[in-house]
Amino acid sequence: MVTIKDIAERAGVSTATVSRVLNNSPRVKEETRVRILEIIKETGYGRYRKGIKKSPDSKVTIREVAREAGVSVATVSRVINGDSAVSPQTRNRVKKAMQALNYHPNLLGRQLRRRETKSIGIIIPEISNFFFARVIKGIENVAECENYNVILMESNRKDHIAAIKALYERRIDGLIYMTGHLTKQEIDFFRELKLPVVLLSQDFCAPDIPSVNINNREAAFEAVTYLLKKGYKRIAFLGGPFSDRVSVFNRFKGYCGALKEYGLKPDKHLIKEGEFSLESGYDMCYRLLQEGPEVEAIFAANDEIAIGVIKALTVKGYKIPRDIAVIGFDDLPVARFTVPSLTTVHQPIYKMGREGMNLLLKLIKNIPLKESHVTLNHKLIIRDSA
Repeated sequence: MVTIKDIAERAGVSTATVSRVLNNSPRVKEETRVRILEIIKETGYGRYRKGIKKSPDSKVTIREVAREAGVSVATVSRVINGDSAVSPQTRNRVKKAMQALNYHPNLLGRQLRRRETKSIGIIIPEISNFFFARVIKGIENVAECENYNVILMESNRKDHIAAIKALYERRIDGLIYMTGHLTKQEIDFFRELKLPVVLLSQDFCAPDIPSVNINNREAAFEAVTYLLKKGYKRIAFLGGPFSDRVSVFNRFKGYCGALKEYGLKPDKHLIKEGEFSLESGYDMCYRLLQEGPEVEAIFAANDEIAIGVIKALTVKGYKIPRDIAVIGFDDLPVARFTVPSLTTVHQPIYKMGREGMNLLLKLIKNIPLKESHVTLNHKLIIRDSA
């Protein structure tokens, strides 16, 4: 069977040029058109013999691709849909035929017929937070490999339901939810929508909604125990809003548990509640020092708070860790470059994003989950600040 490639080789042109001639495209020089048509006539190429003529703006159909590749329409459809049942040789032949005929499948139409948009939504509380930026990177890398688009939405603390509705109305195929605090109303709303949902970095989870997280209480317990073993007793806790993030409360419980293990009680004067930000870390530390309780070490609920603490201590003339030791939580890339470098709890932030997206893809594709609630490993990273 004569193919477009055979004609192109004989005419000394590209397969795309032959395709343009067959489709009556005006983008071919007349002398080239005549030469190609003569070869088509000589070879008895099927499209010419059957008198198939197209206007310049007509579209190539999937049937023509199948005929060009010498396969069935169903096989072409499988290649377009990424079906692994098609052999590599056949897949390549179909793709070459699509390229030669300048065929572009209507992806949006196919997705809508299958009730898919190849889009997933992400809801986070704060776009500027370094932690969430790293998680999103992990999500996006997996999504890109699977040809999914990501729609990101920042939600304030009072209006998570509105954010969920807004994404749902955009016909997303699934949702990754990272607000830090999950209410019964939100859980019920997820169930009502019947939308695939995965929770990331959420300590309070519904049994029927898959999640990825670390054990925040255990991680904080290990960090504070490390300080206690080094002889520090007057250890302050500086955290984000307890009411907004269950993870903060669990880190606080880990802090209290470690003190109790050493026969100590939490001192309310050493506990500060603020925001998960550099500025808040600076302000909380400054207030702590101004109020005057004796402080030997500070456990910060995240690295941004810890970096703000380091700045405040430096401004006030304290030497770290000689005067006051500092431990953070997250192990952001910047933690290695603070002065002194920050001792902190490492949680696999990027991996959390990847794991969450992989779980969501399985939900979207109705693939059974081996494990619905994934707990990733954490590790205390010892550097110079403690």
